[in-house]
Amino acid sequence: MGRLSPDFVVSTGGLGGEVHHLGLEAAADEAAAIADLAGRALEYNVFREPEFMLPALGCFAPKAEILTVRRTGRLDAVLPLARQPGLFAGGRVPTVFANEFQPLGTPLIDRRAPEDLWTMALDAVAETASALVLPHLRLDGPVYATLEAAARRHGRSLFLTRGESRAVLTGGRSFSDWWNAHPRHRRKEDARLWRRLLERGVVTSGVATGEGALLAFHEFLALRGQRLERAGATALRDDPRVRAFAETAIKGLARRGLIAIDRIDLDGRPIAMLIRLGGPVQFVAWKIAYDEAESVFSPGVRVFEQATQRMLADLRFAEADSLAVATHPLAGSRWQERAPMGTVIVGLDRSGHRARLAAAELGAAAALKQAAKGVIGEMRRLGDRR
Repeated sequence: MGRLSPDFVVSTGGLGGEVHHLGLEAAADEAAAIADLAGRALEYNVFREPEFMLPALGCFAPKAEILTVRRTGRLDAVLPLARQPGLFAGGRVPTVFANEFQPLGTPLIDRRAPEDLWTMALDAVAETASALVLPHLRLDGPVYATLEAAARRHGRSLFLTRGESRAVLTGGRSFSDWWNAHPRHRRKEDARLWRRLLERGVVTSGVATGEGALLAFHEFLALRGQRLERAGATALRDDPRVRAFAETAIKGLARRGLIAIDRIDLDGRPIAMLIRLGGPVQFVAWKIAYDEAESVFSPGVRVFEQATQRMLADLRFAEADSLAVATHPLAGSRWQERAPMGTVIVGLDRSGHRARLAAAELGAAAALKQAAKGVIGEMRRLGDRR
């Protein structure tokens, strides 16, 4: 991706608008406009709210460029673009930013004339690149449908890789209907474990929102550190940069009522917590933690179920994304609806060669990562047997 100056207008386009590439500092000045667009986007993505997106880019991709499209006198599209690291072709291909802390790559596209907005965005990227990567994109939603239509209309190739299905929860039903849809043996076991937990002491449950969410988040970090310390996966707690990003994002989202932290306490101390971002119509289940000392009672399962109950009780609620694959032992077994996800590579030149190469390399990298996970999992199982 050729380096563009902040605020540089790269296209006015035949569709009557402007496309800009902004640096982080200039994008921060557009925070209110980005938040407004997020509320009227074709698909909502809480990770594109400025309170989350801007500190995340500052932490993980400070050299990213934010592509913006204006057609109607207001902001109509936002695509944060970074480089895909570690790949021969991918290193030269701009990528819509997503990572393990925001595994949902949906860009913000206004509901009005989305195909035209995609055309303007792709034309702008094509001025300096021959392909565009969009990771973690939902494949049954209007964002992908309009992207595909715009690409096909102009003879641009599309490649799919890293396909997976995610566990999601949909609204429009009662909690009892959701609960009764589970196997009877599972319901009985969950109820038995909850009764046993109640015998341990004073058990309370609740949810922190607003200003209380930031305090609850610090309790969450301590609880998550207990769980993950042995695995060495405590970046959220122990990496100063990552922690600063997370605290800034949580504080900003809490100020706008875009976070809920469900919790279960035993004798006044948290033993399970779940962070939900977004709401009230759409949520993502961002992070979960539980006290391993109480794991025999499955408090993580219980806090997940209670969060489910709270969401289904709200008539405005439409859907929650678990951010977890369908085979996840908790989310996949409790939330049984599925959403297809994938990484989409758009070829921006006639040959599509760079896009095809990037797709092949991304697919190979995903297969290698999956194989490595299998080896690590088997090594852990062997270690547990000893």
